[in-house]
Amino acid sequence: MNSTQKTLVTLLSAAIRGKDIDKLDIHDINWREVYEEAKAHEVYALIYPLFKKMSKTCNIDSILLTEWSKDTIINSIVQTQHINQMKNVFKAFEEDGVPVIALKGLILRDLYPRPEFRTMSDADILVKEEFVEAAETVLLQLGYKKDSSIAYECCFIHENNLSIDLHWSLSNHEHLRNVAPFEDTVWNNLRELDFHGVKVQALSLEYELMHLFIHIASHMIKSGFGVRQLCDIVVFIESERTAIDWDLLFDLSESCRLNKLISVILTLCDTLLDLNVPATYKTNYFDSAEYIKILTNEVFESGVYGKRDETRVTSTRILSHSLQSNDDFNKFKLIFRYVFPSSDKLDKRYSYASKYTFLIVFAWLHRIFYELFLNTFKRLKELFKLSSTASLVKDRFDLIDWLQL
Repeated sequence: MNSTQKTLVTLLSAAIRGKDIDKLDIHDINWREVYEEAKAHEVYALIYPLFKKMSKTCNIDSILLTEWSKDTIINSIVQTQHINQMKNVFKAFEEDGVPVIALKGLILRDLYPRPEFRTMSDADILVKEEFVEAAETVLLQLGYKKDSSIAYECCFIHENNLSIDLHWSLSNHEHLRNVAPFEDTVWNNLRELDFHGVKVQALSLEYELMHLFIHIASHMIKSGFGVRQLCDIVVFIESERTAIDWDLLFDLSESCRLNKLISVILTLCDTLLDLNVPATYKTNYFDSAEYIKILTNEVFESGVYGKRDETRVTSTRILSHSLQSNDDFNKFKLIFRYVFPSSDKLDKRYSYASKYTFLIVFAWLHRIFYELFLNTFKRLKELFKLSSTASLVKDRFDLIDWLQL
């Protein structure tokens, strides 16, 4: 970690617990860099109260103070509006008899000292697959529009509100093949919570925490994850530590083959945010120090969604091709497969190559022309960076392999 990252986690460690900081040389901090790092991880609002307090005792740029304050206030208004809207959404589901589970940020935000400072860019909800059509109808009646969908979720956007991700599964089983038994029992392991005056269903404590780790594992494979996800785990464990059945969680994680990932993530939470790791997960693995270092760098470079810059986005595309090929990492083969993918890995735009395999060469040329010349030359930059990007991909490939994902 560099000095900016160390400052950020020091601030976060205090902020998520509602504490002040007594061991920080505030006069040697580049606050602009701290702010940009916090923005990349969507935690700038969490540490704003501490920043504002420190600004009274040191010379902080007034422009930065105004910018940070403005962003935090706007975020708080948006988050408050989002929660009020979700109350209406949950009421509508109840009236139409559609069982729904509130996920992630909707439940976790209230565990923070200042819930309105825990940012959400959307709302995640889960329904049974047989209720997907009914749930879509409810959302359409509330003014949402169907935007995009993948194998296990569909995004609904709204003109005046944050989007809603409607899930009928908690993860992509192509990425995590061992979570199906866990998902089969989700609807039998719920708890009822008061969501600002509205009764909602949430996952049981063990299933909630397990879902957070599954979410991290999925993002680890797909794009990466940032510091905010670690904050969520810390506040959840510290809030519910004595109520969590750790033996049950261990059994669940073992059935999903995620025990190693969970032990490593909890160790990282201890390293960065001073979490007292539960005894069940205090395990030392071979080469753990080396890979914890790689993982730490991965977390900071990812940003909140794993799409912090074009290099990371490109590495994700290349890594996806490499993981799907199920063979050993080879830089030349990896780059070759990225530039000249098989017909089944081409975008829908080039689906004709799947139907008529003799058109694969034409599809490659079509793709190169489109990506390099019609896509605002963005991909051209990627092509020149492929060799250096491959090094990042190798680190991520090795890390995923070491975590047994």
